[in-house]
Amino acid sequence: MTPSPDGHSSHRGTVLVTGASGYIGSTITERLVSAGFRVRGLVRSTDGAARAASHGAIPSAVALNEHDEIRRLADGAIAIIHTASAGPLPEPDIEAMIERASANLECLISVSKSHSIRLLVTSGASIYGDTSENPADEETPIPPGTMFGRLGTLEASLHDDPLVGIIRPSLVYGRGGSKPILASIGPMIADGRLVHAKPGTPISVVHVDDLADLYLRALTAERLPSVMLGASQTLPTDDILVAAARSVGMPESFETVNPTDLLERYSVLGYYTLIGMRIDPSRTQKLLGWHPHRVPIIEDLTGGSYAGLLRDRANAWS
Repeated sequence: MTPSPDGHSSHRGTVLVTGASGYIGSTITERLVSAGFRVRGLVRSTDGAARAASHGAIPSAVALNEHDEIRRLADGAIAIIHTASAGPLPEPDIEAMIERASANLECLISVSKSHSIRLLVTSGASIYGDTSENPADEETPIPPGTMFGRLGTLEASLHDDPLVGIIRPSLVYGRGGSKPILASIGPMIADGRLVHAKPGTPISVVHVDDLADLYLRALTAERLPSVMLGASQTLPTDDILVAAARSVGMPESFETVNPTDLLERYSVLGYYTLIGMRIDPSRTQKLLGWHPHRVPIIEDLTGGSYAGLLRDRANAWS
């Protein structure tokens, strides 16, 4: 293995990772570096650059609308992995965020084509809408009329592009992170109650380290699947909330609230007590030999990476 001038091993090639300081992007960066890749990480700020560097990336503070800079950074890369969000969350103007996400993706598609390199796009299983009755798989079309609008149409148009693979994770957890989990549980702890809109709705989840393994397998696959789904287990959303309550000593009974209050106050997990997100990744697992095996989410909440974090934050939240 020959070191490059900046100290990183480059024998397996350079990968451009957007959102390299983020929750998913930083975990992918670690995984790629450990597998012998050199990572150029796109970040938004000097703080982000420091975080990305701590995970092994060579950071560049470049916005996704700086197209010429992105093309320059893609020179010599073997692939692009797109994990960056279109802006800070929560986003009050969802339509504006979707427009930004679409414009960012269009830029990266153009760079992928001009450089003839693979592009892995981070999407999300929520693009399928309510899948509580019929789980989505890799062949499930994006339903028309969803809030994703232009972005859904753009993703659907990529299914026959041999250079592009779309990875749709379910709810991501692990390492004590995940804004959706913390932003949902925090207000419930602050209010001293668990809430839902409909009991028993299912949600699929995946550990962030298992997800990073999926990206590595997609990057190195001889043939890139058009759509890959990231999930390791499916369980009732209520079970996740109860586990979080148990870890901080809250009552484990639920109050039912109307959907409007739930969406305004209780974020993503609240939303998923209203509709289900159930996906079947068996085809992805078979095609890529991907076998998620990290700690299940309930164990992670009650005795793993979240347990101490939730207890430490409970006083601040309440």
